[in-house]
Amino acid sequence: MSIRFGVVMVTNRLVGIPDQVKSTPRPNAQDRVQLALGNVAVSRVAMVPRMGTQFLDRMATVPYMLPEFYATVKDKMGTPPVEELPDGQGAKAAAFALTMTVESASSQALTTARLNTQYNGIYGTQHRLKLPEYFKGYSFFWVMRLSQFSAMNHAKEWGTALSKRLNPDASESTHNGVGGFASSLVGLSFSYPMERVVLEGVKSSQEGISFNLGQSVKRIAQQMMSRKATGMLEVGLRDLPLGACLTVGVPAVNAALTTHAGDLLSVDQIQVIASGATAVGFCTATQPFDYIKAKLQYNPQLPNNGWTVARQVFKESGVKPFMTGLPDRIKKNIMTFLLANLAMKKVEEVFSRG
Repeated sequence: MSIRFGVVMVTNRLVGIPDQVKSTPRPNAQDRVQLALGNVAVSRVAMVPRMGTQFLDRMATVPYMLPEFYATVKDKMGTPPVEELPDGQGAKAAAFALTMTVESASSQALTTARLNTQYNGIYGTQHRLKLPEYFKGYSFFWVMRLSQFSAMNHAKEWGTALSKRLNPDASESTHNGVGGFASSLVGLSFSYPMERVVLEGVKSSQEGISFNLGQSVKRIAQQMMSRKATGMLEVGLRDLPLGACLTVGVPAVNAALTTHAGDLLSVDQIQVIASGATAVGFCTATQPFDYIKAKLQYNPQLPNNGWTVARQVFKESGVKPFMTGLPDRIKKNIMTFLLANLAMKKVEEVFSRG
């Protein structure tokens, strides 16, 4: 407890949280659930070895989760209990922690399934993964996923605000598109290492070799810093439209459905259909880049040139291989769209009820 408490003290100072907390009455059952979720999320991040704890605490954990964990630790040590948070912040922290834990688990499982399907297609194998193999390196994936969502949300806000300042006469959808592009651009720095770790886990399962998370992360980081990261361009071409789909595509489809089918469908049904339709369109259009990326990363001996590999694949097998893994990618993005646009708000409403 002393080590964890020390880490939290440091991170509290980094985000400007005072050492002294106000003494308030002991929390009720609902508050304790929210505190527990914040406790799990922040302590898990704080104890991840050799991953830049201070940086992750600033980027990955939402700042309003830190006072909850800090106050919980002090409560356990017999000091004044809970710091009172601004209205709604406790519910938002709990909703974020719970929803993103579900999202990161489903995202890693479906990403693993997609990469395994692509490996089978590239090498002609028929390997089926066991359940634990879907979650190799999950601690790293979990932290990076929270980091990614936090950073992308900030980038979207900054990009939208900058667009409004530079071009105040532009439409709202234009401002949202700029914010979405900024969000996607920031998200790329997280997508690549996350998927590379999952890919190495799949490769270790396919080839029957041991998987070491620390060594994999170190090797990927070295490749990124030396600009020898295979498939990074393809990841960029695949993911850059994602922010625009979330900030422009989903609201546009939502508005169209509300106009033409608002009397037949509920708000939640419209949201689900809009998210699903946008995910299908986005994934189908960008799936060739995903396949080329996987082929380059599974075959280091190939020239690091996606266009050359794409022409070779098309010449040998036509268009079909480029769609390998598409169903799992569609499922993953539908889950992400629904959790980011619908589920988190619903969970927050549950926690906000007094």
